[in-house]
Amino acid sequence: MENIERSKAERFIIVGYGLSITAILLVVVYGFIFSNGLFRKYGKNEIIIATKIDLNTKYDINGYPTYHPTYYYEIDGMNYEYTPLFPTTVFSEEIMTKKLYYNPSNPTNVVAEYETIFRTEHWGILFFFALIITASNICVAYGKNIKKKLKHLETNGTLLKDQPCILMPTNKFFDDKPIMKAEIEYISPTGESITFSKLVYDYPEERGTLYADVLFDSENPSIYIVDLNW
Repeated sequence: MENIERSKAERFIIVGYGLSITAILLVVVYGFIFSNGLFRKYGKNEIIIATKIDLNTKYDINGYPTYHPTYYYEIDGMNYEYTPLFPTTVFSEEIMTKKLYYNPSNPTNVVAEYETIFRTEHWGILFFFALIITASNICVAYGKNIKKKLKHLETNGTLLKDQPCILMPTNKFFDDKPIMKAEIEYISPTGESITFSKLVYDYPEERGTLYADVLFDSENPSIYIVDLNW
């Protein structure tokens, strides 16, 4: 039995499109960072390895370190320094040296090698992007499938108005209130007993008599919509 929630279709479609927008923003931001690195490398044909370093270590309230190192290098007897744009929380041997590309006519104009190449960890970003796009397509497709069923029910479904229903507690809770289950029993013209149900999360304390409108597919009664009337 599939109780179709009217709002569920819109929720899934909104989430799907939201994920698509997130993926697009991710690609734009990452593409800007990567292309910016390539652009910054233009004209910097000389290489130097900076080995002198000041880690500039800072600690958060939990005692975990963050490193924002400054690298020092010498060209033609002149001393220069380079500081990466972003700090890091990972300490490794790589952090102790930095391969820099610089412009011979302006040695202060440098870019680090890692900013200009497609690194191994970038595959994780691409995988994450593919995961978001896949989830987006699934959400949108699921939401559109629900809308298709809703349209079919509203066009060809059978409507039962003001059907009395029984409200029974379940063993689940929402906002410290038990989730209730509304059940409507319907006897079809062929004498078949069909039970429609719906989980109820929000309900008044003084409920009185509970009735429901049921819209179902006469050819496939397992697909239906229940609207409760307090």
